[in-house]
Amino acid sequence: MAETISKKNHFWGERSLVILSITLSLLLAEAIIRIFLPQPLSGTWRVNSEKGYMLNKSGGTARHQKGSRVVQYRFNELHLRGEQFNQTFQRSLLWVIHIPLVGY
Repeated sequence: MAETISKKNHFWGERSLVILSITLSLLLAEAIIRIFLPQPLSGTWRVNSEKGYMLNKSGGTARHQKGSRVVQYRFNELHLRGEQFNQTFQRSLLWVIHIPLVGY
């Protein structure tokens, strides 16, 4: 009976040692990469919608950097990149679509 308890303790001791060494190795690798190969930080522009899918944020800007290239993204109230939404453009586009369809 004492031998089976000893074998079980040995089995779980080995498993926990393997898990601990893998965890410490990953943490050490993460620290080394962050120190010697830091990644440029970028602003986030994604938000979750009420239904759970990803959207661009509504309004504001986000900074994104890769190497020496830096880009500033602007977002409008419709979650699109670019300038604020123009109501007159929407009306003129609607007329352009509507006029050819009236003749049919």
